[in-house]
Amino acid sequence: MAVTNLVKDQEKDHAKRIAEFAIDAIKEANETLVDEEDPSKGYVNVRVGFHSGSVVADVVGTRNLRYCLFGDSVNTASRMESSSKANRIHCSLASAEILAKQCPSLPVKSRGLVAIKGKGEMHTCWVNEGSGLNLLKLNSTISSPMMHWAKGREQSSSFADTHTIEDVSMTSGSDPKL
Repeated sequence: MAVTNLVKDQEKDHAKRIAEFAIDAIKEANETLVDEEDPSKGYVNVRVGFHSGSVVADVVGTRNLRYCLFGDSVNTASRMESSSKANRIHCSLASAEILAKQCPSLPVKSRGLVAIKGKGEMHTCWVNEGSGLNLLKLNSTISSPMMHWAKGREQSSSFADTHTIEDVSMTSGSDPKL
């Protein structure tokens, strides 16, 4: 998993950076042999998905410390990856809307409503495909409630040592069973 904008005072280009990272990750994977001793096995294929939203981040553990992210956005990013296809970038409508503002030159193509495990039907998009999509027009035709983080509300934290980070983008990728 990769995450952007986990620290304050960063540029508001997190969706653009995560999309560019995803494009580069697929390119590198597709140039990597599965088995260097047997090139007939082909190249590594990955599927990628990303979502933008708020997360809670903290260090967990006492002996083996780990920096962990929690929240619905983490689950949604994972679901975008698991419902993607080999060598394609799948994202939520929330991320696509942000991406359209941060990088209008990057084509985004509507995938339509997709059944997402644990989420129901979600409007999702393919990134870096097609001739592009005017998501501002698309959004006016879709009646979905905007998440609180997208409305610009102030962040809140339940614990003194836990941080709620809003407006991050994260991607998840794996080697799909083809």
